[in-house]
Amino acid sequence: MANDPDTRFDDIMNRLEQAWGLWQDAIGRVSESDARDVALARSLMHETAVGDEQAVEVIRSLVEGSTYQQLPGRETVEEADDLDGVRSIMEHHHERLLGSLDTVAETAEDIVVAVEEQVGPLTWEQYPVRAERLTTTGDASA
Repeated sequence: MANDPDTRFDDIMNRLEQAWGLWQDAIGRVSESDARDVALARSLMHETAVGDEQAVEVIRSLVEGSTYQQLPGRETVEEADDLDGVRSIMEHHHERLLGSLDTVAETAEDIVVAVEEQVGPLTWEQYPVRAERLTTTGDASA
């Protein structure tokens, strides 16, 4: 991987966008008539919102140079009773993540590297895993 922080940041954003697209495609295939698929999708979308919110806190801590961080847990991210509501909450937290990442674009290389190492496992590395879980379960119940 290139040492240029701009190139590294662009790579982060490309991986995030690609993984988010896979996750969105999987969510789009959920049949709302299958209660099991809906329950799994709601749970995974909530996990995604939590992971994105945790990533926001990690980024804030890295940019501010803070050594203390308390990552939000599942209970700190609101929930909804229906698929559209959970999706809206998840998308809100993803937008917060994107906003936080915008602050990283102008930082030093060591922060970009730390974001890549610490935020990836919470976000773009998890989206395809969740998509696979949702797709595999959906295929099994068909």
